[in-house]
Amino acid sequence: MSTYIDIQNCQRAFVHVVSETSFYNGKQHLTEKIFKPIVAMQPFLLLGAYGNLAYLRDYGFKTFGDFWDEGYDNITDDVQR
Repeated sequence: MSTYIDIQNCQRAFVHVVSETSFYNGKQHLTEKIFKPIVAMQPFLLLGAYGNLAYLRDYGFKTFGDFWDEGYDNITDDVQR
């Protein structure tokens, strides 16, 4: 089921909140969770480790910094982020 994407259902949401597997200790690691809204072409907020949005952009993906503040990605303290 982790590879199945119900596109029609995904597109009913305004924004997806994606909680990645790795959150603590600054480990930049992305799983299939973040790619579901990307495939559905939907906006998302990423709850992940420090720098994960930048890591995603390094691969050429566009995030949503034009629409809301993504400064949370730069907060190194896990509790504050």
